[in-house]
Amino acid sequence: MCPPAAAGCTSIIFMKLRLPSLLVLFLILFCIAFGIAESGNPEMVSGSIVRTAKNANLRKDPGTNAPLVQRLNRHQEVQILDTVIVGSETWVRVSVRNNRREGYILMSLLEPIPTPSPTPTPTPVPTPSPVPTPSPTPTPDYSNVSFDEKDPAVMRTSVDANLRKDVGKNSDIIQKVPRHSVLRILRQDEQHSEWIYVKIQKSGKLGWMMSNLIEPIPTPSPTPTPTPTPTPTPTPTPVPTPTPVPTPTPVPTPTPVPTPTPTPSPTPVPKTAEEFKAAEYKFPETQLMRTKVNTNIRKVPNGTRLGSLKTHTKVTVVGSVRFNDVIWLHVLGDKDHPEGYISSEMLEQIRPVVLTEITGQEILTRFPLISSDPLGSNDPEGPMFSYSQEEMSRYNTVRQGDRGTEVVRIKERLYSLGYYRNSDNVGNPLYTSSTADIVRSFQCNVGIEQTGICDPLTLCLLFDDRIPSAKSVSESDEDGYLANNRQPLYIMRAETSQYDFYGSIQLSVKNQTQSRVSSFAIKVIPSRSDGTPCGYANDFKTEILKEFDIKNISIAPNYIYSDFETNETADWEYTWPHHFCVAYKEYFSGAQIAVCWFRSGGRTYHIDDDQLVWVPVGSCSDEILMHTLPLDLTLEENNFAGGWDFGMTTHYVYPIYQRYYGLPQGAYIEEVTANSPAEDAGLEPGDIVVGINNLTILGDATLRKARGRMQPGDIAELYFWRNGTYFKTEIIRPEPLDTHQIED
Repeated sequence: MCPPAAAGCTSIIFMKLRLPSLLVLFLILFCIAFGIAESGNPEMVSGSIVRTAKNANLRKDPGTNAPLVQRLNRHQEVQILDTVIVGSETWVRVSVRNNRREGYILMSLLEPIPTPSPTPTPTPVPTPSPVPTPSPTPTPDYSNVSFDEKDPAVMRTSVDANLRKDVGKNSDIIQKVPRHSVLRILRQDEQHSEWIYVKIQKSGKLGWMMSNLIEPIPTPSPTPTPTPTPTPTPTPTPVPTPTPVPTPTPVPTPTPVPTPTPTPSPTPVPKTAEEFKAAEYKFPETQLMRTKVNTNIRKVPNGTRLGSLKTHTKVTVVGSVRFNDVIWLHVLGDKDHPEGYISSEMLEQIRPVVLTEITGQEILTRFPLISSDPLGSNDPEGPMFSYSQEEMSRYNTVRQGDRGTEVVRIKERLYSLGYYRNSDNVGNPLYTSSTADIVRSFQCNVGIEQTGICDPLTLCLLFDDRIPSAKSVSESDEDGYLANNRQPLYIMRAETSQYDFYGSIQLSVKNQTQSRVSSFAIKVIPSRSDGTPCGYANDFKTEILKEFDIKNISIAPNYIYSDFETNETADWEYTWPHHFCVAYKEYFSGAQIAVCWFRSGGRTYHIDDDQLVWVPVGSCSDEILMHTLPLDLTLEENNFAGGWDFGMTTHYVYPIYQRYYGLPQGAYIEEVTANSPAEDAGLEPGDIVVGINNLTILGDATLRKARGRMQPGDIAELYFWRNGTYFKTEIIRPEPLDTHQIED
């Protein structure tokens, strides 16, 4: 027994030591638990080499909102440096093996690198035959074929190869297939046995490939997996007979184990340019490619830098070689760059331009005319059909100002034939001036006098079941489409005038924008009273660029600018109004005018040339009236169209220009941007685009709708006119460039 004093002293010492000891014990247990949690997988520790389980982002700091350092592909190898816990997420600082970049990635996106089987004894002679039995008739759909590697029809490419659209080395290239890409053989060409129709496993694309570029997959059959079983000692127990004497022979089987180690380096790694040229795969035909970004050309792969190439530089490629798991392309030299090697990731292949001639009749059938074309006329000579007096006596004449069910019946019939774009005012029983305009359009198409009155002959033709639908819808006030009073600059008044030997236009406009208008411009199509064109340039390119602007003005919102007012500053001095001088010493009695652009709030707004609102001025023939194509773009089409451009500046060839200059309907190309999809398609300035796929092309708005229907990588058929002949070509929407891709 300790004395009370000693016992008290002992208890005090224990009380002083117990709390730190518990704290130390708690910290030890926490570290053990944390170590177990972090090293639950022994291969996920600092210094170990792992790989990404799927495509992932390498970020500068921990957190999903941190700046992006690099995009990592699936199964890309990285080395773990340390681990950081942010909230409930575990982030790992890693170093990318191929470029030594460091950053942070989620632990859940990493996985250990699977180790190969201990004794991988690959069978040297694969049993499957390289050439499958071709199917006599092509199957309509190969999109759902399987890729079971046990099937002899599943093979791989022996070298880098091209997947082509048809049989033959001159056929279009669908995809560049890297070496050892898995594919499935579908059928063989009957006439050309060296070509095989295949499906690529990774991309799922179908096409033709040469049979000498394909080899069996040298994966061992599942039978070699039991090879580890002979190693345990129980093998002698089931065989006591002398037969176990051959068992020592499996023991030397480990001798093949060292054989796979020399296979990764069968030959010395090439070092000089001559050695690389000897080791590379020579393409059967040279390929034209283009740099995606600014890149370097090197003497050998990863070797001395010979120079740099700017983005969109065209190069000629003759072969490829694999070095450090990267495919390098052998580029021939020219006056702009030396001969050398460029990483395949920096280049994209350019499709060869193939122009196919198309007949004018096929174009007219595929893309109906909005108004007129030099190849033919929509206006028949006389009525389409004839009727007896008895047949016409069944109808009474209906004209502007009449009201009743007969007017509604006429409007419903015009709507069913396509002369009304919507049915909002079809039920209106009043025969308005807009109704008369639409009746005139119908009378023009069926070849009778354009009176705007529904006389018995007009009604017989209107209700005749043989009458075809309208090829286009004329613009009308009842439609409400692009009505002048809905425009940002509302043309309130316009007249023709003669001023200083000029045929001129005077107008008043109202600012219906939300900001001050400082300038604007109009397009003018003048004519004489009989419809004869007036004041045109000698060539269409000069004429289509003509516009008449006024600058340094100030029109406040909801205020009016007028050319009809004068400001008297003194008895003898006047500030004369502005006139748009159109034709010098050539006067006209009428015109069509439209606002083509304006500047408001410090920004310039251009109106699509095939969506301009044309307003008649003065006295002129109805044939001078301009046509616009009512067009509605969906939200999806707007989004797809905004991300790219064809690379060409175009202008709508209005109907009056078609007749005057002898041009077809379409979008006239003023300029083609270098290295653009339009240039790659073979388009040139002066061509007129008439259609893309099944969409009729007029100008800016229709081209934007065509762009909105194409997703990245899509190929569309483009039809155009050049010097009196129609052609068909293909235009491609390019794949988006990786913004984090840097030069090799």
